[in-house]
Amino acid sequence: MNCREWEEAIALYAGGDLDAPAHRATRLEVERHLAECPGCQIFAGGMIECLEAMRAGHREEIAPAHFTALRSRVLARLQPAPWWRRRWLRGAALAAVALCALWLAMADRTIRRPVPPPQVALARPRAPFLTMPVRPAPPRGVLRKTGPPPRASKPAPPEEPLTVQIVTDDPDVVIYWVTNPKGE
Repeated sequence: MNCREWEEAIALYAGGDLDAPAHRATRLEVERHLAECPGCQIFAGGMIECLEAMRAGHREEIAPAHFTALRSRVLARLQPAPWWRRRWLRGAALAAVALCALWLAMADRTIRRPVPPPQVALARPRAPFLTMPVRPAPPRGVLRKTGPPPRASKPAPPEEPLTVQIVTDDPDVVIYWVTNPKGE
């Protein structure tokens, strides 16, 4: 049997709290256990000695000045403190300041999000392939007929700008390079 289970019941027995008729069965069980267990007998004897020493200390009459001092301390604690000395208000203010600082730090982080430098491909774009009408060279020994220059029939249509797409390793970065074929 574990005697730790009996400690509370023995303390109540030593204090006289099991003297009521409602606790008679518990009192009888404690007395039976104390008759059998020497360790609990020592525990109960020490408990009874301590209680008697405390009762003897309280038999002395307390001076009225002690009651007055105690009453003034109790009344001082019961009076509400000014609003600036209340602990909950200081704690709430500190929590509000901490939340504001956290909110500002998060807002600053979203505004000043570091932008990584763009990744640029280090390849030269291909030169545009310009098509120009090429006249076949006359066979050797054949002279060309020289005459007035041919008449221009229609002005040449404006050439569209050349667009070069440069793809990088990053799928989010695509570079477009637009050139003017006239070199302007």
